[in-house]
Amino acid sequence: MTSDNFITKVQRALALIADIGSSIASVEKKLEEFFKSRLASVTPRITARSGFIKLHLDQNNADGTTDAETAYVNLPAATDSLAGLMTNVQNKVVNSLPPTIVTEPYFVASGDVVTLKSKLHNKGAGDSYSATTASLGSLPTATETQGGVMTRAQVKKLSLLDKVLFELTGIGDECSLEIYAGWNPEITSMSNMFQDNKTIKYFPKVDTSKVTDATCAFDKSSLAEIAHIDTSALTKADFMFNRCPNLKTIPPLDFSNCTSAVCVFEQSGIEVVPALDFSKCTTTGWGMFGGCRKLRKVGRLDFSKCARLENLFMECSSLEAVVPFVEPKVAWNGKCLFMDCAKLPAVPEVDLSLCTQLQHAFQGLVLVTNIGVLSTGNCTNFHCSFRFDYKLERLECVDAAKVRYLNSTFEEDSALKYLKILNLGTVQNAEASNTFRGVTSWGAGSEENRQSLVDSLLTYSFDRAAAGYAPLAFQLEPEVLARLTDEEIAAITAKGFTLTSY
Repeated sequence: MTSDNFITKVQRALALIADIGSSIASVEKKLEEFFKSRLASVTPRITARSGFIKLHLDQNNADGTTDAETAYVNLPAATDSLAGLMTNVQNKVVNSLPPTIVTEPYFVASGDVVTLKSKLHNKGAGDSYSATTASLGSLPTATETQGGVMTRAQVKKLSLLDKVLFELTGIGDECSLEIYAGWNPEITSMSNMFQDNKTIKYFPKVDTSKVTDATCAFDKSSLAEIAHIDTSALTKADFMFNRCPNLKTIPPLDFSNCTSAVCVFEQSGIEVVPALDFSKCTTTGWGMFGGCRKLRKVGRLDFSKCARLENLFMECSSLEAVVPFVEPKVAWNGKCLFMDCAKLPAVPEVDLSLCTQLQHAFQGLVLVTNIGVLSTGNCTNFHCSFRFDYKLERLECVDAAKVRYLNSTFEEDSALKYLKILNLGTVQNAEASNTFRGVTSWGAGSEENRQSLVDSLLTYSFDRAAAGYAPLAFQLEPEVLARLTDEEIAAITAKGFTLTSY
């Protein structure tokens, strides 16, 4: 049977990584998935008993016979947890041999006794390996009548096996074991440490409490799972998980001291992001989740001091909901903020009162039908801001008082009936090519909708003629222009606007 290496890896992983949290049921499921895809003839079963876990593998042979193999993992009775197991291992082996590192622990069961065996890397003896054993005590007799078999409820309370199961679903990852064995807890920089590394799959629980710089730490690597990273001292997280296609989830990470966070998760495979605190990030949050096409949900994000949020969720085409984030309390750039978030049903509640750039910010929100009042009075750029929002029917109000670039702002928003713009044409050298191209429904369906057209172009528009500005030309679709009376067109023209049709 070809499962020897597999069992060894299970045992090694269990001994090395603590405080994971899962149930035996999830372990069984992941094992089944693994063997179904890679070794379909093997059927895994896991039995939890008081004090230990038994891994049982059945191999169905072509000749109709079945081979079986088992492995035992001891759980200290006092804690029933991997944390307790770790303490046990450290006390019996590691602490008694300070110059050595346990590199390959595994368990051997004989009757009711489980023995830990380890290869020890002896730094003081020319990097040689030696062997040692340490008995972890006797296993209880596991029978139903004596109460030795754990109930499902008991199993669910165990602190076991979730992230560590990367060793079960990613066979062949020696890198994580090497990281664990050779880690230096005094390290302050992980900059470029695993950049372009195509062997790392799992980052184990090691001491990163002194790391301040994680720039490009896992950039373009094959990283898929993280046990834990202490990021409390981190000040630089630029490109930390950039272009990690296999990374789907992350544990809660402390970015509260981080001052720079450029493209942290850009183009990664991340699907769910917990709440993250970037409240001290002053340099930029640019491109943090840009191009994360599998991202579905994001927890609360604090960007209260961040001046740049361009491309924050650009092309997050699977994004279904965004918890309102804490907006910058300084002037900030929101270019491409939610561009091409095709599954986003509504525009998140974001205070835009200090935002200066919104080009492409809400472009391609193909499910959004209604947008409320947007506080855009300080924005200077509306270039393509709402372009290709095909189902958008109503935009309550936008303020264009400082907007110079109106190019293609509402282009191809064919369903847009109600649109109110304040202070249109205030900027002397405004540009307005294709602002309303394809906007065929503006003013249609009700007098309220038509009034929004009149209000935008006449009632609330800036008097360019009185200010001595050159006329500002707008093209409207023929059916939109036809909804204005001759008197209204004359009044709009008198304020310094030129209206023509496409």
